[in-house]
Amino acid sequence: MKRVGGPVTPFGGRNASPGDNDEYALWDAAYVLGSLSSADRSEYQAHLKTCPSCRQAVAELSCMPAPLSRLDGEDVAAIDEGGPKGGVPPLRPQVLNSLQAKVSHRRRRSRLVLSTVTAATAAVLVIGTFIAMRPSGPIPESRTTAYVDVSCPNNLY
Repeated sequence: MKRVGGPVTPFGGRNASPGDNDEYALWDAAYVLGSLSSADRSEYQAHLKTCPSCRQAVAELSCMPAPLSRLDGEDVAAIDEGGPKGGVPPLRPQVLNSLQAKVSHRRRRSRLVLSTVTAATAAVLVIGTFIAMRPSGPIPESRTTAYVDVSCPNNLY
């Protein structure tokens, strides 16, 4: 089996879950169905001696070969055809309407929250700008005094 960049399964997959460090986590079905090469089978059998979770997985799957062996090609084809085309069955109209209403409500609520937060942020920025631009001390009064000579010249009388 080819190993490139970390633990691999006999089918080229990765570990069963991101936190699972057991590189044999997905080998159980291949072992039970006899799909492992002889080298991989020996390797997995050695691993089973030390790994209780893999032993439990093999025990759970050990009853599967008998019912699977009773299926012929027509049975398998009928099982395949019995499923919905495209993989996902259509939603009932009630479920679809309910789902659309929930999505619409969540979108409206999200828009309202976003608008409120945006308005509050803008208000804080405007108030902060006015406070920052305000002079720090009292505004000095400008006193400009103009003196006008209102005396009459002597020659006008």
